[in-house]
Amino acid sequence: MKRSVLSACAAIVQKEIEFYAGFTCLEYDVNDENTMRVAGTGIFRSIIYANENQPYSAIEQAKTDRKPVFVRNRNSSICRKCSTNRICTGKAEVVVPLYIRQAFLGTLSVLCYDEKIHKDMLEHTEYYKNLAVHVGQVITRIAESYLLEDALHVTEHALSDLVDSMEDGAVMIENRRVSKVNKNARIQMQRMGIGEELFRETVKVIKRRNSNWLDMRAENRSIRLHAKHQIFDSEFLMGKRLEYVVLEQNLVTEQSYFQDASRNLSLDYFEGTSEVLTKMKKNVMKISEISRYMVIQGERGLGKEMWVKAIHNSGRYAQQELVIFDCNAFSDLNFANQVFDEETGIFCSRDITVCLKEIPRLPYWLQLKLADNITLLENHNIRLIATTLEDLSKMADHNAFSKRLFNLFYPAILCIPPIRERDMDIDYYIQKYLIYYQDFEKKKVACSSRALTMLKNHSWPGNFKQMEQVLSYLISINTSGIITEEDVLRLPDFKQNDGPFNLKEQERQLIQKALQRFTGPYGKQAAADALGISKATLYRKIQEYRLDEA
Repeated sequence: MKRSVLSACAAIVQKEIEFYAGFTCLEYDVNDENTMRVAGTGIFRSIIYANENQPYSAIEQAKTDRKPVFVRNRNSSICRKCSTNRICTGKAEVVVPLYIRQAFLGTLSVLCYDEKIHKDMLEHTEYYKNLAVHVGQVITRIAESYLLEDALHVTEHALSDLVDSMEDGAVMIENRRVSKVNKNARIQMQRMGIGEELFRETVKVIKRRNSNWLDMRAENRSIRLHAKHQIFDSEFLMGKRLEYVVLEQNLVTEQSYFQDASRNLSLDYFEGTSEVLTKMKKNVMKISEISRYMVIQGERGLGKEMWVKAIHNSGRYAQQELVIFDCNAFSDLNFANQVFDEETGIFCSRDITVCLKEIPRLPYWLQLKLADNITLLENHNIRLIATTLEDLSKMADHNAFSKRLFNLFYPAILCIPPIRERDMDIDYYIQKYLIYYQDFEKKKVACSSRALTMLKNHSWPGNFKQMEQVLSYLISINTSGIITEEDVLRLPDFKQNDGPFNLKEQERQLIQKALQRFTGPYGKQAAADALGISKATLYRKIQEYRLDEA
């Protein structure tokens, strides 16, 4: 029999369900599409790989209905028909079918053996269904990561064959290491005295703006390449950070060192005189000197990665290389390999600074693994900076983020103030972008006083990114030479209202109603699902609107 997907990633699934079993006091049972148990907690852990094929079981019912099945007690019709009814001691059960698109993977069963919890399950049925669905989604994502990893090997082999057959020289740099050099590129490099040692070292590729020239540095060697085709930050390989360079017939060498353009970025890049921004920059200067581990927290559109680069350049770690990993871009297993692999993982490097963008996106088991590797980071002199949209403190309090990892960063958590909190600077930012985009569009456009007031009073939930998009759009479509109040009102987020923050107030009221409607131990997850947002985003909004104090 062909090995099932869930069976192939059973070890990771087992860790996840053990985590949930630990704080829910429920037992978990995972079966593949052949009704073969592949993971389980409690009594089910001792009988993994047993076949649970029962013609009238809740597992078959969930598979047939393609939706969760809730078995309230042993007197239910499903239990009465089940052949294990006489020996089963379970009080209640929720079974969730697992699918990737239309492909059936198997089922997750969440079982209750405790009388008190059983009573709570009967009173809050929907909450326990939501819990089971959530854990099912976690398992499905693990299975998807496995399938992507499997497909990746096929894609890599095909790409490797393509690179080998090219007449031009070709170099592939994957996650800062040369992963592939075809015959022609190898010959060209050997002519310059560059041998095999380069291919085993960590390299950095610096792109030259508006030019085919780029620089590649490894340890004490530096070369300049002329590439007629360049692909950077490709998403082609499902999260792997690929840099793909096709070279001209002749390479030009330059035996001198060079610096990344971002080295020039400092805290002066962040302009403004508001008190909150000034205080933030002072805190950054202090903390960047003393903290090896820190978090940059802020809303979308505030340039958190730019803050990371400025912090890196401002402190005593400025001479280290800065490596940025986007936790959203990597599959779980891929991320684990790229970071923790004992031979090629980034944590094998020394004297570097690693930035993990959107660290809450890491699954819980990877957060724990990261916390377990602190000694390695210290021994290798690796600095760790993380960025986040969410409030890690709140997430840790609600077990949505590892407390061990949070304690590693605490108290070096820097919160970037959003635009709406920088009253003194808003007018300056608007005028700055107006001038910039007038020059860019090569047209003179003024802004009426009423339109300018509306722009100043807007809450700018998307911060600088939104402000740039709005002002660029207003200038590019303008034909009269003046941006009017009517021009602003045509924008989706600028409807006429009674106050400057009416849109935010509507969002606050909507979240408040959802929290009032969904209560109980899994109310937050149910409210987040009803609102169409993640649980982590819901916690951030609760703090933003101070709904936990209501």
